[in-house]
Amino acid sequence: MRMLDLFSGLGGASEAFVQAGWDVLRLDNDPLVADIPYTEMQNLSRVNDEPSSIIGIQMCQKEYPLDLVWASPPCKDFTRGFAAPAPTAQREGRDFEPDMNPLRTAKHLIDAINPDWWVIENVSGASKIFSHELGMPPRQIIGSHFLWGVFPRIAMDYTWKRPKGKCQDWNMNDPLRSTKRAKIPLEISQKLLEAITQQRTLKDFP
Repeated sequence: MRMLDLFSGLGGASEAFVQAGWDVLRLDNDPLVADIPYTEMQNLSRVNDEPSSIIGIQMCQKEYPLDLVWASPPCKDFTRGFAAPAPTAQREGRDFEPDMNPLRTAKHLIDAINPDWWVIENVSGASKIFSHELGMPPRQIIGSHFLWGVFPRIAMDYTWKRPKGKCQDWNMNDPLRSTKRAKIPLEISQKLLEAITQQRTLKDFP
């Protein structure tokens, strides 16, 4: 089983899949996460490039099909936090246009690769824009995580919250603070893995 984790950051979305023995490739352009296992540095802003030229390996060739693509485009332009770009521009009376290139790159790759399952994740502030761009509403909402795509339903309630105590390392002076805040919780990765494994088992053994 093979997974591509786009805008992977600290690798939270794919962690359960790594632990389960899947063949995982994580792509990001932040040198601060270059040492995360299975991560390759890659500029993901070239929307019109072929998947093979963006990724630079054979993972997207027909003889190596991908089962799952996960993408968490940067959420900075969509968050509603006080210091975020959009609220700041609004307070200052400026127009603000979010950068849609990461989302469009992700969807371009997903369409070209055509995996069995795909997930695009972001914050609630992206809901209206992403739904319009993708032509679908979020398939599932888990706490603060809005998920679009084609994937089996994850057995987690929309009221789920990150357990207390896992946010204590979000120091304001930490250069990885925003990356840590954006890390997909292991619980979501585990439950998605369980859902996909169950669906695959039912498909193989009707």
